[in-house]
Amino acid sequence: RPSVQLPAIYLCEFALAQLWQAWGVKPAALLGHSLGENTAAALAGVFSFEDGLGLVTLRGKLFERVAPGGMLSIPLAPEAILPLLGDKLDLATVNGPEFCTVSGPTEALDELFAKLAADGVDVKRVPIRIAAHSR
Repeated sequence: RPSVQLPAIYLCEFALAQLWQAWGVKPAALLGHSLGENTAAALAGVFSFEDGLGLVTLRGKLFERVAPGGMLSIPLAPEAILPLLGDKLDLATVNGPEFCTVSGPTEALDELFAKLAADGVDVKRVPIRIAAHSR
């Protein structure tokens, strides 16, 4: 359940950062992606640890209310992927010049997966049951 998983991840990330700092490792900058952005912001003092925990808990509860979906990891450039998205899928992330993630409803993802696999693209499902980083 995301309402439990996301706060647990946040707590572990925050605790690990605190451990590194206790060992004398002080970051010059902090960077995070998705849930990690919240942890980085709390560590940087943008908001308190407690506010961050409340934010990720709310995010988890909202995830439980949205329709099922998912994500695909695709070794293609965004320019190659965008024309394939239609009106149901979103380009969730660009992880490299030829590596992107697509997000959306399960049925639309299944169709894109089948098309790309038939074209010989080594597409992979991201092990998540929500369409994160999508509309």
